[in-house]
Amino acid sequence: MTEPGAKLLTVEHDGQVSAICFHPDSSLLASGGGSTSVAVTPVGPGQELRIESMGFVADLAFSPDGTRLAVADLDQVAVFEVADGTPVWRGPLQAQTSVNSVVFAPDGASLVATTDDHVFVLDAQTGTREREFAIEPTIAGADLSRDGRLIALAIDKRHGGNHVNAGAAVVVELDTGTERSRLTPANAVFAVAFSPQAPDPLVLCGSADGTTRMFDSSSGDEVWEERIETGASTLGIDPKGRWVVIGSADGAAMVLEAESGVPSDGKVAFDGAVMHVAFAGNGKWAAAVGFSDPDERVVVFHAETGAKRYALPIPECLALRFSPNSRWLALGHFGSAEIYDNGET
Repeated sequence: MTEPGAKLLTVEHDGQVSAICFHPDSSLLASGGGSTSVAVTPVGPGQELRIESMGFVADLAFSPDGTRLAVADLDQVAVFEVADGTPVWRGPLQAQTSVNSVVFAPDGASLVATTDDHVFVLDAQTGTREREFAIEPTIAGADLSRDGRLIALAIDKRHGGNHVNAGAAVVVELDTGTERSRLTPANAVFAVAFSPQAPDPLVLCGSADGTTRMFDSSSGDEVWEERIETGASTLGIDPKGRWVVIGSADGAAMVLEAESGVPSDGKVAFDGAVMHVAFAGNGKWAAAVGFSDPDERVVVFHAETGAKRYALPIPECLALRFSPNSRWLALGHFGSAEIYDNGET
């Protein structure tokens, strides 16, 4: 096994790489963005697959069984066979409206996609629309609950005329499109994330008013609030549900207990804003990308103690993702995606 932080491979692209996704068994990395293709690259031995794209890929998602790949490609969703890149189906959702996110339901039967103001539930085998819900614009972020029953939406209304109470975190039941709960901070909400517990997960949301809040998805009641004077810029919940990580505009990434909001000792500092954060699948390690000296633009650290595991000298980072088995860390850049060894077996 190589040392933690050692580069394993580089995947070349002819444009920015802002969408990356690992196969459920961690054996493949899908990467795309502003280039003309999506790459499906083996982490170990094997042949790389290239799938033609329309030029801007916003999101990628493997099916739960790993046999198919969904691509949010400009205004269309496309699904391909992972084995050979054969198209299963493709089609637009709204004319001249970009698809911003795609995710398979846990059973693999449905695919959930969002645009700026709609949520679509599609048959994963055929692309047939099963349900469609109009949502207040603009959807700035989305997350599907672990059991696939709920979708959390970050609503940003700052592009309109009303700049007071200009956003919300909304939880919608996917079977009916019924709004289940809502939290309305003093400004736009830019990100949301579910905790893993079911059937009533907590929802983490970050707002432009400088607050990060955890609330109950059933009642909408706030559980805790963390205020950062300069505002949070990115956030995430660890897959085990113990920790949350908040990246702030003032150059800090901090870890808090998910249920209480009490800070752990996990914290790293940068010279400028933190742009991306992520947790390893085991919940043990957090990663943060911030404006800093080139030698430490990515820092991987222990979520509970803050002990630095390694730092990476990289160009500007556009995407960050751990593999499900915690073994690999993938980064997206202008012109390439890279995979690093996280040192877990």
